[in-house]
Amino acid sequence: MRSAALLVVVLAAVAAAAPFHLTQGTFKLGTSVTNRLLDAQDSHAGRRSLGDVPKQWFTQKLDHFNTFDETTWLQKYYVNQTFWGGPGYPIFFMIGGEGPIDDRYVTAMDYVIYARTYKALMVTLEHRFYGESVPTADYSVANLRFLTSQQALADAANFAANITLQFNAPTSSWVTFGGSYPGCLSAWARLKYPNLFQGSISTSGPVHAELNFVQYLEVVQASLEYFGGTTCSSLITQATNKIQTLLQQPGGLSSVGKLFSVCVPLNSQDDVANFMSTLAGNVMGVVQYNNEGRGGPTITDVCATMLSNSDPLQAYVNLNQLFLASGNVTCLDVAYKPMIQQLQDTAPGADVGGRSWLWQTCQEFGFYQTTDSTFSHVFGNLFPLSFSLQMCNDVFGTNYQQADFQKRLNWTNDYYGSLDFSGSNTFFIHGSIDPWHALGIYQITSPVNSATLITGTAHCANMRMPLPSDPPQLVAARLQTSETIGKFL
Repeated sequence: MRSAALLVVVLAAVAAAAPFHLTQGTFKLGTSVTNRLLDAQDSHAGRRSLGDVPKQWFTQKLDHFNTFDETTWLQKYYVNQTFWGGPGYPIFFMIGGEGPIDDRYVTAMDYVIYARTYKALMVTLEHRFYGESVPTADYSVANLRFLTSQQALADAANFAANITLQFNAPTSSWVTFGGSYPGCLSAWARLKYPNLFQGSISTSGPVHAELNFVQYLEVVQASLEYFGGTTCSSLITQATNKIQTLLQQPGGLSSVGKLFSVCVPLNSQDDVANFMSTLAGNVMGVVQYNNEGRGGPTITDVCATMLSNSDPLQAYVNLNQLFLASGNVTCLDVAYKPMIQQLQDTAPGADVGGRSWLWQTCQEFGFYQTTDSTFSHVFGNLFPLSFSLQMCNDVFGTNYQQADFQKRLNWTNDYYGSLDFSGSNTFFIHGSIDPWHALGIYQITSPVNSATLITGTAHCANMRMPLPSDPPQLVAARLQTSETIGKFL
């Protein structure tokens, strides 16, 4: 995998060994945020399995909004009946997102505890165009038109209606769950299909579509200073300034590339933008998933490394080596053209989440984490919004201008309501050091919804199984979640 600064979201994909930062935030490419948490849980505390749960396939409509199109395809899902009390007892639905699902989605997450409490059936459905749930012959633009959040929500609604029939449970209440992009889907499922879904737990969901997500780096800086003081962020700023100065000097591309162990020499401004976003993306990922239990670097580790050398640039080089070692790779893969070529591949089986998620960000969400902020310059100014928009055009063969992208995002915000959420029975959960909370609902005055901002916690921290080391505020948030579910039911 290659690294890219589309720095989007999101929602999520991220092989630890391959820093492909197209969605450096919550949604890194190739694997969902939920998978990342589950992987961390497996490695840190051992897998908490409730036994083998077989993979199943649901016959799904290709286009829910064309009554004349009867095309169907097979969508992967899992069901766990371990705690279910039978018809009349609730059904908990963990919505899949921008990556594959597996049986852990119904055996090894925090909502398993709530399912035990309320004797609930647990189900999960893989998102169309991710994992094994690909409804078309390839990932061409002509087929990706069927990849929208609206179609995904209709998938969920159709699936829920059929599971209700299959288990003879017409009086069972459904509660949706999801984190990151699926956190949005969870809230939107309740909003758009209130007849099917009684309540929603929406974790770390950026429900406001933002083209130029400058707030992301602003929160990253604030989080660095929360744990490491202003000295930590200042040292990264100094290192970044030195890099940008070197890049302007004769032979600078070569010297900087060697310094940071790039796989292929930097050869263009696109390479430079990708390189700078990747360096920033390493720190961004640490902040977003701080102390998730994976065993990788934490914010404290980042700041300690920056303080360990009197030369900020050398400290930043050392930090890069730390990330390469933790990912078990020897060089930084930042060449722009090969990355674009990989994302242009439409062949069956070629996509691991990258092209699909990039399509959704280009068409619906944006979420581009850029250096255009007037507030924070910790990571310089070399990966602006124009770089992310160029990537969309280069990959999908379009020639859209910024206004064209913005129109699409405006439609998304109008359709779902953005931060002015008009649904009910939804509990929004965010972590204060998670940059994605800036696009989410974490304060609310509505009597029909609730929200909480968990101090000092990162992206989707409440979704993993509890650990003895969990801070009191995280424990309290889980208790509030369980009590809220009880009110839904």
